[in-house]
Amino acid sequence: MSMIKNKRGQFYLIGAVLIIFVIVEFMAIQNYARGDERKARIYEIKQELKEETAAIYNYGIVNGYSDQNVNNNFNDLIEDWLKSYTNYKDKNGKIEWIFVYGKRDNLKYLVKNIGGEVRINNADVVETGDIVLQEGESKIEIMKDGREYEFEADESQERENFFFVIKQGDYLAIQG
Repeated sequence: MSMIKNKRGQFYLIGAVLIIFVIVEFMAIQNYARGDERKARIYEIKQELKEETAAIYNYGIVNGYSDQNVNNNFNDLIEDWLKSYTNYKDKNGKIEWIFVYGKRDNLKYLVKNIGGEVRINNADVVETGDIVLQEGESKIEIMKDGREYEFEADESQERENFFFVIKQGDYLAIQG
């Protein structure tokens, strides 16, 4: 009779260990699945920005926007859209945005929610402005928090440039 009790005890002991193991695994999987929402959000914003900006460029081309057209200026279209987009995506002002856009001889920048100093091609920046590249120069250098980000502007006047640096906490999204 004592052997039956021992086997029954072993069964319950193994069952208890298995239940504890399953509970611990579920907790580990749940913690792993959460990850860091900011990192995922920055990546989603990067992908969305690439897709939506391409759609805005296509819209501008189809509807006659250009650098020469005063009423339908291409850079104004992009700037207005970027301001609306950043306001929509960052209602709390926790994401830092730096955009460079336009053709090589008509480059513009837009910065929002920047904490600290930002310099573009060694010049201080305000919210929006122009970037002037010298003849034969195509490098755009953005300095933010002691880090340098370099982009190459397309030499031809046929292509629009679109670069950005987005930062939320320790997470960056760079496109260029």
